[in-house]
Amino acid sequence: MNSKERFLAACRRKPVDRPPVWLMRQAGRYLPEYRHIRENHDFLEMCKTPEIACEVSLQPWLRYKMDAVIVFSDILFVPEAMGQKLTFKKNEGPNLSPKIEKPADLKNLLKVDAKKAFSFVYDTIALLKSKLPADVPVIGFSGAPMTLAYYMTDEKIDVWMKEYPKEFHSLLDAISSVVGEYVYHQHQAGADVIQLFDTWAGNLTKEKFQEFALPYIKKSIDIGKKIVPYIVYSRKCKHILDDLAGCGADVISIDPNTSMDKAIKEIGDKVAIQGNIDPKTLLTTPGVVRQETSRLLSKIKGRTGHIINLGHGVLQTTPLECVEAFVETVKHAV
Repeated sequence: MNSKERFLAACRRKPVDRPPVWLMRQAGRYLPEYRHIRENHDFLEMCKTPEIACEVSLQPWLRYKMDAVIVFSDILFVPEAMGQKLTFKKNEGPNLSPKIEKPADLKNLLKVDAKKAFSFVYDTIALLKSKLPADVPVIGFSGAPMTLAYYMTDEKIDVWMKEYPKEFHSLLDAISSVVGEYVYHQHQAGADVIQLFDTWAGNLTKEKFQEFALPYIKKSIDIGKKIVPYIVYSRKCKHILDDLAGCGADVISIDPNTSMDKAIKEIGDKVAIQGNIDPKTLLTTPGVVRQETSRLLSKIKGRTGHIINLGHGVLQTTPLECVEAFVETVKHAV
């Protein structure tokens, strides 16, 4: 099987010759070729210049030949399109301003034409498709509504859920409309798979997740016209596995602290599973990485519907040889 056949089959829980493998945040600061580009361009320039974003997206694939290439971008372009100013300060990470602190601030949100607002992302995807072999899939992505709301409200979602639940639902609804259109146009540009990152939703109780996060994941997928497979990732997700399995996605991506045995038992054959090697494992040695990756492979052996990945993104100080050991161990699995 080629990479695209393998990846799409795994998403749809069909038999594969071996599990596909890729890494969240596989294009990034652990790569010397990425750091070389970063020395001459700021982060937003890199993301919004399709030629540079395409080059960065391709870097890990050219080095390791994973089974998929994820477009180089950032989840916070959705809040930016909705009217918040996005800046990246060196060594400080992203900042959105002004924050949405109270219901009256919602009136400042902009109506978004998703086809125009994110054209640089679509152009990058199209460029990737033109440069990659036809048998390598491209992954498009977005933040999910709850996680985007977490950043848009300056991490004050608990306050909004408690004091302004009606208005918070309105905010989540507005975000999900933009996300749905955004990922739809990513597919139209050539993305073969879509991943939604709901990193912070796992911090909610099961009840709060069902009320404030789950409906808007479903809406985003529904508006996104699910023609291609969808993957949903959430950190700290062991208490919401059954909810995630019913959100409309084809694949649930689990974090390192969620037991793979538990995930397989609870999810069963409802959806495929992605994950869940701890990124810190890749800070050790190639031998340890091979051992832990082989252990995961043994747990999923015989199960249709698994994508090997980390349980979170690649860490900045990850040795190149450990990434190679991870990818090659999976590629030689039988």
